[in-house]
Amino acid sequence: MTLATSIVGTETRLRPLIKALAVVTAVRAVWIAINAYQPPAFYLAWALLPWPRHWFTLTVWAIDLALVFFQLRGVVRIVRLLLLRYTPASAALLGLSNRPVAEEQSLTPRHRSWWPTALLLCAIVILSCCGFPWLVLTLASKHPMPFDQYLASRLANIPWLIGLILSILGLTFGRRYIARAAGDVTTRFGVTPVDDSHWLAQRVHALAERLNLPKPAVGVTNVTNAFAMGAKQKSSMVVIGKPLFAFEQDELDAIIGHELGHVLHNDVARMQFAEAFQRVLVAVINVVSVVGAIVAAAASQKRSDANRNYNMALGSGTIARKTIFVASELVAKGISRNREFHADAIGAHVTSADAMARALKRAHGVAAKPTPEERNYGYLMFRGAAFGRFFATHPTLKARLTALDAHAAALAAARPETAAAQGSQGLGLVGAQASEPGSSPAWAGLDSIAAGAIGKVRQNVEALAGKANAKDKT
Repeated sequence: MTLATSIVGTETRLRPLIKALAVVTAVRAVWIAINAYQPPAFYLAWALLPWPRHWFTLTVWAIDLALVFFQLRGVVRIVRLLLLRYTPASAALLGLSNRPVAEEQSLTPRHRSWWPTALLLCAIVILSCCGFPWLVLTLASKHPMPFDQYLASRLANIPWLIGLILSILGLTFGRRYIARAAGDVTTRFGVTPVDDSHWLAQRVHALAERLNLPKPAVGVTNVTNAFAMGAKQKSSMVVIGKPLFAFEQDELDAIIGHELGHVLHNDVARMQFAEAFQRVLVAVINVVSVVGAIVAAAASQKRSDANRNYNMALGSGTIARKTIFVASELVAKGISRNREFHADAIGAHVTSADAMARALKRAHGVAAKPTPEERNYGYLMFRGAAFGRFFATHPTLKARLTALDAHAAALAAARPETAAAQGSQGLGLVGAQASEPGSSPAWAGLDSIAAGAIGKVRQNVEALAGKANAKDKT
């Protein structure tokens, strides 16, 4: 992807672009509000303009400039899509193309290292530790202090130090957790490795070869789920639940491709670190709150005061977990949901968007509730522990089917012959029923359409062959 393409974009849907632009604009409005003394409406209205405002401090101006860049990029992408949709001639004159991104680009590994995630979480924790005291002081004070000025004052020294210590602990123990996470998951889920001669291992290795991946280890478990493990591609392992063996062959291949997609993009190490980072933060707060509660109770002279101080200290720890660390938790879960879309694209690549959609619907329709282990390690699972929530590890079924529908449409535009062969053109995955293929009129209609299309192609080929023979005879 060239630099121009990365800025102009290749999106085909307008709603996600508008939503992203609205989010960036809202963040910029908040940033302007917290860095100005009693900001008038004019200051907040300035956030609607993708143009940086002059600030007295370099930090505020630099962040405002970065937000303006994302605003401008969002506007450019929306304008591009509107031109392509309503004035194709003007779009062609400007050199804009509606050609979808080549499918091979989805196979390019993204974020091979877990360090970008680590640095992002550290920055968010430090910002949260500084932002929470500033918010309390702002609400309690008659003359609020701009956030940037607060960071430069002595009042932020202790929050800065606390955030830095928590970040160092998260980095240290998060890295160690990645090394031993595979062993913990294997033990908790009762994973049984299979030999390379096993039919499942042969299937996984064949699909891995198509993705130019090293042959991963293969295991089976008894849960109705699937997951990938391993911090590196060479030490990866794909685990498939035995109940999934009852799925259709292409559906099972789509699930395997999904897990191999996580291996391809190194998602396992990233999400294991993010999960470990959050656990370290919670553990530190729990220890501090318990120690503080014991000290507060011991320092109290009356028994009633001791109980009150003990409960207040524990309550403070709970409040800290639910407020200070909520931002990093939301980011970690958001990353997990985002990686699921990329893994679904790989599953659709090795099979078809139709097979990937059917596998998702069958897994989502399983009546059995996720086990406690699946809830703890939901970021590894094919079937998430929760759907449709901000703290969920997986997107909603509707969102995943919508993304697959867009993938099928892009493939149909780029390679009509491939899309027809896979039966993915015009799927309408979102509106399709969640029943098994072959038992629904919707699937029967798709089969009849595919059969009719193949019949027409065959008739055209036979007609052309007849004309060629007649020409040769003459």
